[in-house]
Amino acid sequence: MKTLFIATVGTVGALINLETGWWNNVLFNLIVLMALDYLSAIILATVFKNAGREAKGLDSGESYKGLIKKGMMLALVMVANILDRVFLDATFATNATIIALMTNETISIIENIGLMGVPIPKVIRDAIHVLNERSENELEKTN
Repeated sequence: MKTLFIATVGTVGALINLETGWWNNVLFNLIVLMALDYLSAIILATVFKNAGREAKGLDSGESYKGLIKKGMMLALVMVANILDRVFLDATFATNATIIALMTNETISIIENIGLMGVPIPKVIRDAIHVLNERSENELEKTN
């Protein structure tokens, strides 16, 4: 079982690396944000009992949906990379996609932390605003 798990993780990692075309800080940061978002949602559901959200406690179905969503986000990065290679011979669509996804993950993390009762500093709120604007500008360029 351990060998199967290690082989699966290695294969998935290799596929991500192959299909995104590279493994750089931008992609790494997206994956870190995805992990932090998932972890913060788990903490919110278990320790803080969703802090006012409708659902109560940890729900394996919701957790599974969250993991599927993260996988599909990586699939979207792969699609953007394929489009870049075929049509643009660049990394424009890939970077725009990653920036948009990073913005979404960052907002979700901050929301989760806020629901835990942690005050969010203005500098963080301002940084999210800048990320949001940059993401919108990148997406407008692709349209």
